[in-house]
Amino acid sequence: MPYKHFSSDDRDALQVMKDRGLDLESMARILCKDPSSIYRELDRNAHNGCYISRKAEASANKRRRESCPRPKLDNRFLVQEIERCFFEQDYSPEQISGALALHNPGDKLLHVSYETIYKHLYSLKHDLHDLRIHFRHGHRIRRKRLSGKDKRGIIKDRKFIDDRPAIVEGKTRCGDWEGDTIEGAGKKGYVATFVDRKTKYLVAFPLKYKQAELIVDFP
Repeated sequence: MPYKHFSSDDRDALQVMKDRGLDLESMARILCKDPSSIYRELDRNAHNGCYISRKAEASANKRRRESCPRPKLDNRFLVQEIERCFFEQDYSPEQISGALALHNPGDKLLHVSYETIYKHLYSLKHDLHDLRIHFRHGHRIRRKRLSGKDKRGIIKDRKFIDDRPAIVEGKTRCGDWEGDTIEGAGKKGYVATFVDRKTKYLVAFPLKYKQAELIVDFP
């Protein structure tokens, strides 16, 4: 029988079955797992002889995190630089990653992806509110971009930036605009911005709401 990690639902069911006194074989059959897997789960994640699914889940997650190799985050200097930039200078993880690579071009040990920085920051034992002060977005968890369940940035029938004419990259002519929208705190107020790639001339105006039809006719 192929091994699968225990899910939260598995552990909830296991706690109920153990409390009711079911034997290993019965619990394994109900959960479609090998009896040895049930034995290891109870042996590893029980507390003072009692199996509580919530505590078992926390123990398993902690063990999994500690078993994963983290060669970059084991570098104490690198971790200190990440935390200094984040807490003292309010850099975003993307900015921290870019700054480290820029200022240490020849030292790959100080090059780290922003996803790794996000994971480290969310793992810190700070009050969540303290972290939200420094993050650009106050999410309770980090959702990795481009993951299977993450639909952010997926625009129907979008045109990719690679499809624009090559002359645009040269910034040699006026009239090639780059547009963006800025959203206020709490989704209160929106601003559309357009910048000419050559002259850096900026045009900005408020929006009543964030919908494409308000800006498609620009300029």
